[in-house]
Amino acid sequence: MRNCSGIYIIKTLIDTRCYIGSSVKIKDRIVTHIGDLKRKKHCNSHLQNFVNKYGIDKIIFEILEQCPIEKLTETEQKYIETLKPKFNIAKIAGQPIVITQPMKEYKSNLTKQQWKNRTPQQKKDIMEKIKHTNSKKTPEQKAHLRTNCTSYGMLGKNHTNQTKTKIRNKLIGRKIGGAIKTDQVSQKIKALHADPNSKYNSQEYKDLKRKQLNTPEANKKKGKAWVVRKNKKIFVIIQALIKSKQHHLCV
Repeated sequence: MRNCSGIYIIKTLIDTRCYIGSSVKIKDRIVTHIGDLKRKKHCNSHLQNFVNKYGIDKIIFEILEQCPIEKLTETEQKYIETLKPKFNIAKIAGQPIVITQPMKEYKSNLTKQQWKNRTPQQKKDIMEKIKHTNSKKTPEQKAHLRTNCTSYGMLGKNHTNQTKTKIRNKLIGRKIGGAIKTDQVSQKIKALHADPNSKYNSQEYKDLKRKQLNTPEANKKKGKAWVVRKNKKIFVIIQALIKSKQHHLCV
């Protein structure tokens, strides 16, 4: 199968139901479909339910038409109107899937009914599993993860002094907060934070900074900081031009 742009179809070997889709790279899109269906995480519930019931071997993928990228939506809509695919939740090409209120109520009622049909032992096992998942890890669990797992990053670990020195040396000379970090600045910051009597370690100062950073004005400044900097540059240029014109007029 070529990795081209166009329209593809997912057909079942049991009945006439199908799914119509479009992609810039059809081969990559089909690989994504298969992976999501195997992991039971596909965004299309109709297609996922079919695969869960009958298996992924009961569906096939075919290319309907190759077309340029700018005509993908138009061509897909033509096939949707002609073939009327049952697995397509969105009946308009390019339209995102919208979960309506009746769908939400149906799913909620279905979940409640499934919970009622479970035995007391099944309910107890589920609640224990949720409780265990949400509980904090004990030191023994952290030690086990630290020694046996490699996918938890720095969980329960500390940087060595050699690593800390490398990180500090890499930061020296970079701009931090509008100023260039040097050895002297680094030592001053370290001394201020190490001093228990410093104002930076007082709870009052920490509360004040937290309030200042979480105000609407601060958030607005964060979002428009680049605009302010750009406007300042333009203002400086205009001022220089006005001064130069005034200077020429006086001469």
